[in-house]
Amino acid sequence: MPVAAVLEVRVDGVALPASDYVVYAPGGEIRLAATAALGKRFPPGAQNVAVTLDWGYLQPPPEVGLAQAKLTAAELLAEATGETASTESVTLGDYAVRYASGGKYAVVIRRLLEDAAQLLRPYRRWKMRAV
Repeated sequence: MPVAAVLEVRVDGVALPASDYVVYAPGGEIRLAATAALGKRFPPGAQNVAVTLDWGYLQPPPEVGLAQAKLTAAELLAEATGETASTESVTLGDYAVRYASGGKYAVVIRRLLEDAAQLLRPYRRWKMRAV
């Protein structure tokens, strides 16, 4: 997810001035500025850099909206056809629903859920790295 705003960067408990780092929001990267007092790299060590930030999308990406529509379609189709009294369950993150396995629309319902999961997969990853 893109970084919306970096509120604070601390190294070894000391807050850096905003002029000491550069934020590349789309990639979620923070690098030291060429003129930073620390030099060109953050100091080596573990848990010595703390970042307070706001991150996320100003508006949901189109794929998230399409996935939501597919989940809604699956739910409505299951309800309308009576295929909610079930023997099969599907879980997608916090979303869980049960569907009949042999109903007339079970394959369509399952496909809608699989499509939604595929659309959301890139947005469920967490990446962190030190440069």
